[in-house]
Amino acid sequence: MSMLADFGWVVLASGTAIVATALLMARIATHRTPPTLHHHPESRLARTLRNNMKTLSRQFLPTWWALNGHAQTVFGVILRTNPDVAYERELVGMSDGGQVALDWHDIPDMEESTPLVVVLHGLTGGSNENYVKHIVLEAERNKWRTVVFNNRGCGNSVAITPRGFSATFTDDIAEVVQHVHAKHPKAPLFAVGVSLGSMILIKYLAERGTSTALQAAVAVSNPWDIIGSTKSLESFPSLYLYNQRLAKNLKNLIFRHRHLFDAAPEKWFTIEDVEKCRTIRDFDQTVVVPMFGFASLQEYYSQASSVNHLPKVQIPLLCINAADDPFSPVQGIPFAAFEANPNALLCLTPTGGHIGFSESHLPPFGSSFVESALGEFLHCMLAHQKAA
Repeated sequence: MSMLADFGWVVLASGTAIVATALLMARIATHRTPPTLHHHPESRLARTLRNNMKTLSRQFLPTWWALNGHAQTVFGVILRTNPDVAYERELVGMSDGGQVALDWHDIPDMEESTPLVVVLHGLTGGSNENYVKHIVLEAERNKWRTVVFNNRGCGNSVAITPRGFSATFTDDIAEVVQHVHAKHPKAPLFAVGVSLGSMILIKYLAERGTSTALQAAVAVSNPWDIIGSTKSLESFPSLYLYNQRLAKNLKNLIFRHRHLFDAAPEKWFTIEDVEKCRTIRDFDQTVVVPMFGFASLQEYYSQASSVNHLPKVQIPLLCINAADDPFSPVQGIPFAAFEANPNALLCLTPTGGHIGFSESHLPPFGSSFVESALGEFLHCMLAHQKAA
């Protein structure tokens, strides 16, 4: 009897393992598909990219044990390598009296005509973030110069005025682009924005049209509709995995520069008000709305949402999003705007989470789909401009 019982458990365990394996393989198969591309039907940019970028047509091969947005997002933060990158910091004064830190990464014996990539980081991030460093290393592999633009007080920098940053504040990036271009006037100039950085970048591009010194740009993991993004980040488990942690980081930026706000003539908020913030929405309502003169949180979120700025972009723009990004629900992505603007192309992967996009299966977990696409895109833009 016991042998039969043991045999029964073996059959049950084997059957369960077979079913689980079959389900896993089926799930892997559904994710191992090429990204979907969304663009204007007669876009010359799309035609050029389709013909020259292998990453846009090959299968996306996500890490087999990270097959949903949360796994990919957390994976990117915790398990991805954080390589050593040597920076040279430059502090640049802004026209309003503020200051930003630019972290340069050069390769010896670079020519003045070497392509230059400006990197804009995500919310509360900086040049020390692993995803930023992997972008910098991709540029290095291609022998390009990079500079990371750290928002005020970010990237272990120190703010010198009480003015912070927001998704709508493009004054700093405008001055940074001008400054970088003046230092290297012969260099083809590109930009890569990640998460919040992509929001600032797209708004800047919409405002500048063709007058920007940038020749092309890449936007990664853009939370296109901030109202939808906020609702998603306040749901379970995003509220605990991301929202409250990011809100704490935002609060710490204020606390670290408390002396500036205490001495400021404008009393936008009190430190006690900031201490009560538990979510990004709380922080935006308490700090960002009064600091940047918005009448309401709704007005700020409307002006911050890239969905409202994409139609005005007039230089080549590659956008990379994942369909399971917890920061950017797919229903908020402006597919119609991509189909109407010949200057923009959306590459939507089936999975990848927020700034994840991992295809590595064994450690060390290094570069991702994003770096592959970035390298190909910029090569494509350089070749296209030389031909023109």
